[in-house]
Amino acid sequence: TWRLTLEDWQGRIREKQAPENQMAGQISGGALKNLARQVYHQLGYRSLANEHPEDPNEALLFINPAGELEVVLCWQSSQTAGLEQISKLNVLLNRVGAVRGYLWSPSGFSTAAIYHARGKPIQLADELDIGRLVDCAKKSQPPARQSQA
Repeated sequence: TWRLTLEDWQGRIREKQAPENQMAGQISGGALKNLARQVYHQLGYRSLANEHPEDPNEALLFINPAGELEVVLCWQSSQTAGLEQISKLNVLLNRVGAVRGYLWSPSGFSTAAIYHARGKPIQLADELDIGRLVDCAKKSQPPARQSQA
């Protein structure tokens, strides 16, 4: 299910489908990190403990449903994410042996960041892409059971 959900997300990005949820740019860095945590949990990922869970700049480490390590780095700023954030994520991926990394930056990415992320196991997600992933994660959830009266 999680792979199909991520494929659905990629399709929505390619088609430039407008997301239902588009609030990532209006929330704090800590709230963005919590949103990432919730979305990946909905997709079946398991969190690894962070040293400073309250630090909005600390990356999130997850084990995906296939048992592989993945990293999510949230960048909440009025400025676009640049080479510094790509480098930080790439170094972390290599240091911990993660198969993939996600950089969430609601304000977008500099041209240099986009260029340097190419060919690396890094998925960039701006505000629209984050909204699309939230939509996909919600869609992947089984419908809530209705209580018997």
